[in-house]
Amino acid sequence: MRTIEREGQFHTYAYLYITAWNSFDAAQVSELGRNHHLLSANIFSAFTLEAYLNHLGKLKCDAWDILEPTLRTEQKLQLIAMTIGAAVDRGKRPFQSWTEIFRLRNFFAHGKTQEIQDVIQDPLPLDAYFPSLDPKEITRISIDATKKILEDMQCIIEFLHRSAGLPEHSVWSVGSSVSTIIESEPKGK
Repeated sequence: MRTIEREGQFHTYAYLYITAWNSFDAAQVSELGRNHHLLSANIFSAFTLEAYLNHLGKLKCDAWDILEPTLRTEQKLQLIAMTIGAAVDRGKRPFQSWTEIFRLRNFFAHGKTQEIQDVIQDPLPLDAYFPSLDPKEITRISIDATKKILEDMQCIIEFLHRSAGLPEHSVWSVGSSVSTIIESEPKGK
């Protein structure tokens, strides 16, 4: 038996980034549950962005611990961009996707039961299963749309990281730690 003392950092945003891409990869491989994997990838993209803003805000904004709980995600982006001198153009990719990323996250984070009524043209035979009655937020989800969201999320973070003057090699690191054995039993006990 040994006792190990550890300390370090865990970069939540990097872990969420891996989770988002992992969900996307699963969606590409399996048709069963594809929409659920795509939904996860989209929502984890929003989680990744907000976690990165919190990471960068803590590094670059002196009063971050006081301000952060009072700011919406959009306000966090504006404050950080102003602090690091980054020009954010919401009319062009990757920031053009910002609204879409958080719209879907907010829809599910603040989910409410919906009444849906529509008429569709279904090419399947009469004895086929009925297509699910999904809200428009779910019907917009596709492999191509999700890939665009993931790519734009990644580009936003890399842009902010560079603009903040941080080393490129560190952007996707899940963290770092130092471990020291402080006590161990001799072998054979």
